[in-house]
Amino acid sequence: PPAPPGGGGAVSLSLSTRAPLEGGDTVVLTGLANSMTPSNASLPVSCDPPSGLGAAGAAGWDAAAGALSIPVGAAGTTAGTVYSCAFTLLRPAEAQDPPALFVNVTGGAGAGDAPVQAAAIEDERPLGLFVTCPA
Repeated sequence: PPAPPGGGGAVSLSLSTRAPLEGGDTVVLTGLANSMTPSNASLPVSCDPPSGLGAAGAAGWDAAAGALSIPVGAAGTTAGTVYSCAFTLLRPAEAQDPPALFVNVTGGAGAGDAPVQAAAIEDERPLGLFVTCPA
């Protein structure tokens, strides 16, 4: 069903990888189209466990691209660990169906400049996402 129009929409993301991510990598969630949230290099994001993914407490938000870039902290991540992150985006003024969302990993010494993986995101529950990235 379409999300109700206007207002803030809390988004949760749960991410698990089959291989560890390195410090300096960036997890990029794309397809968050039509948000009314302006671009922000330091959009607040909270992740649990707090080390590894989202350790800085902020992510880069590119409104035009509909992309959220969550940095991986210096400690990296642990394969198989579920990292749950939450952030808020303003919904568009008009209702819309849920967009197709994708995740990939870029940056870091191990990733090079190209995305390492991309996987479609499955809706787990309203305003919740679960993502599994194969190694």
